[in-house]
Amino acid sequence: MSTKKVEIIEPVAQRIESKKKLNVCAYARVSTGSEEQKDSFISQKEYYEELIRSNSDYNFVGVFADEGISGTTDKRPGFQRMIRLAEQGFIDIIYTKSLSRFSRNVMDLKKYCGKLKDHNVDVIFETENLRLLDSSGALLFNILSAISEMEVENTRERVNWKMQIKMEHGELVGQANPLGYDVVDNQLIINKEEAEIVRYIFRRYIEGVGGSRIARELCNMGVKTKKGNVNWCATTVIGIIKNEKYTGVLLQGKTCTVGNTVNKKRIDNNGNARKYKVENHHEAIIDLETWMKAQEILEKRCITYADGRRKGTTRNSNLSIFTSKLVCAYCGKNYVKRIVHAGTKYAKVKWNCSTKCKQGKSQCPYSKAIDEDYLRQAVVMQIKSLIDDDSMFYLSNERLGTILKQSEKNIDLIEEQINKCNRNIETIKKKKSKLFDLLLEDNITEEQYYSRSALLDEEMESSCKMMDDLSATINYEGQKGNTALQIRRLINEGKAEGFNEDLFNYIIDKIIIGGKRLDGTDDPRSLHFDLNVNNLQTDMVTKIDENGIVRYTCDSDIQNVDINSGEDTNSELCTFYNVSPC
Repeated sequence: MSTKKVEIIEPVAQRIESKKKLNVCAYARVSTGSEEQKDSFISQKEYYEELIRSNSDYNFVGVFADEGISGTTDKRPGFQRMIRLAEQGFIDIIYTKSLSRFSRNVMDLKKYCGKLKDHNVDVIFETENLRLLDSSGALLFNILSAISEMEVENTRERVNWKMQIKMEHGELVGQANPLGYDVVDNQLIINKEEAEIVRYIFRRYIEGVGGSRIARELCNMGVKTKKGNVNWCATTVIGIIKNEKYTGVLLQGKTCTVGNTVNKKRIDNNGNARKYKVENHHEAIIDLETWMKAQEILEKRCITYADGRRKGTTRNSNLSIFTSKLVCAYCGKNYVKRIVHAGTKYAKVKWNCSTKCKQGKSQCPYSKAIDEDYLRQAVVMQIKSLIDDDSMFYLSNERLGTILKQSEKNIDLIEEQINKCNRNIETIKKKKSKLFDLLLEDNITEEQYYSRSALLDEEMESSCKMMDDLSATINYEGQKGNTALQIRRLINEGKAEGFNEDLFNYIIDKIIIGGKRLDGTDDPRSLHFDLNVNNLQTDMVTKIDENGIVRYTCDSDIQNVDINSGEDTNSELCTFYNVSPC
């Protein structure tokens, strides 16, 4: 039997590679755009070019680099270009300073290293003295990857801790200054030219103009956004309306990060983390009353779905004072405005159920169209009945004066509680500062520091929540008192003798059209008023006189549904109001 002879035939790729120079590049990155980092960036490029060119077996491909881009994302153009060339076979070896320079996210690190391994591309990490294709370094590679991620997470926690300390002291964190303000020495300073734009937006919104139309007006006027462009959109306008900074309030922590290092995402902070609110932090552009009124309009124009999503529903809310105020009693949808005989002398504004208009009469068969003139006349009658009836005093000077005095008294009591809460918060801050000093002086261990600090954080959170509740209550009381004052002023000026939009908005929340009268009779043109004043509700029904004229009358009940009083008030109102034929 002949002797076995074994011949080893090397792979074609390896035989070819042994005959050619290796294509070698380097990857460099700095995380910020500071002058020091720029110098470091240039130094890295010079170092790697000299290192690669000095090796006769290497063919210098170049230095791929990303300047001022974070290492926690794969959206780095230089890095991505290098990976593509490596996958196409143009790169054999990549030099880089460290694992964290290559990628700070362990999942990204494994993903790209896996791709490079599949294409037989080696990566040399100089700081860790590690080679990607070296089998002896496989275990160390996994360990160092995990450590690299931990370092990033620790850095993030340290940065967040420093930001939290600044926010606890009422300092402005970040440079995202809104339209109307400039950041000077970390303070919000009013930009007079931009402030006028903000005031214009709030004024138009309170006048009933929607966000989309305001955006179009600003575009037509050539007004520039904070970023300097002239393209406005409704979301930008609504974002300004929502921003509490315009009242002089600084609220930080409105968003927070959830999830782990790999799957983290930024969400709205709806109680997920702590917020920091500072009253009178800077000069206000919009007074609190105007801002609150805008928020009320914004809230009324939104609906909330079962899954918590919110959506605006009145894109054309500028068309009428009644938009989003009229509700069908039969299907629950809003009434919409229609003009019949448009363009003729017989043109008339009517309101009809949106379900019937969009889906046909069969989908809401009992609802009826109603003239806008009827609505205006009924509103005037309703408000006058609340003022004139001596047995009710709902809108009399005496009743409104009582509301105003009670609001002032409640505000005084709440301010005492707020002052007490502020003192408690200051005490907690001093305790935390002293605790931190003890840690720095090595008088307590880190474990003792974090344990005691956690207890103080709980006290702080409880006090801040109480402060928020008290602030909301005092805003409500102030708004209630101001509303009473404005209603009394308008009545004394004689505005209740005709239809007045301000009185309408102050007093009437919704008008429900149609449904059952108190006696059980169906009346598709009856009006049920939900009133803002003391949570009152009242009804108006229609009657046809002997001449076929529709007359509105207040129904037999006007009910006070204020849950705090628990009292019902009934009164027979027999005044009729003449309107045009139906």
